[in-house]
Amino acid sequence: MLTPVLATKLFVPPLRPNVVLRAELISRLSGGFHRRLTLISAPAGFGKTSLASAWIAGCGWPAAWVSLDADGEVFTSITSGTPLAGVDLLGLVAANSLRLTGGAFFTLLMGISLAGMTVFLYPILRKDSAELALGMLLFCGALEGTFYVISTLSFLTLVALGNEYVVTGTDSPALQSMGSVLYQFLGFNGAIGSIVFLIGTTCL
Repeated sequence: MLTPVLATKLFVPPLRPNVVLRAELISRLSGGFHRRLTLISAPAGFGKTSLASAWIAGCGWPAAWVSLDADGEVFTSITSGTPLAGVDLLGLVAANSLRLTGGAFFTLLMGISLAGMTVFLYPILRKDSAELALGMLLFCGALEGTFYVISTLSFLTLVALGNEYVVTGTDSPALQSMGSVLYQFLGFNGAIGSIVFLIGTTCL
């Protein structure tokens, strides 16, 4: 089965107004026309994409651009606590919107189930210990349930930003910045949720 390619993966990323052109590196790229392959290798954030875009803009030769990303990376990176770097985040989000929306649905379902369970168990546990029952209601029900709701809204907002990014068809710095901040918040929120979960389990 063929997988459709997002249009944003076929656009050459536009150069930012304040980009620093690297004439020496661009010259070295131009000197590789006679070679079959030229590899640009550097850590994330070192300007590989900007260098390639600048070279394409000034070389005067026809060029094609394809961004290749692994399926499911966004959701996996958030749930595993492994941050992504050097990728088209919103393009990747749009490509995995169904997976992320499904994850948001199950996250909300977990929060509702957890809140319902604590309300159901509260009068039973209160017979043995009012403090323990209140702690479970507070941490397992209220705080942990709030964490799941916030996570759900964050996932859905990230998906909305990804879809808007595809619709605009341009490399919007504002959308990318909002997506990056939200993605980092989800990672931070996950760490906080783990702490709340561990506190809640001590009340059971």
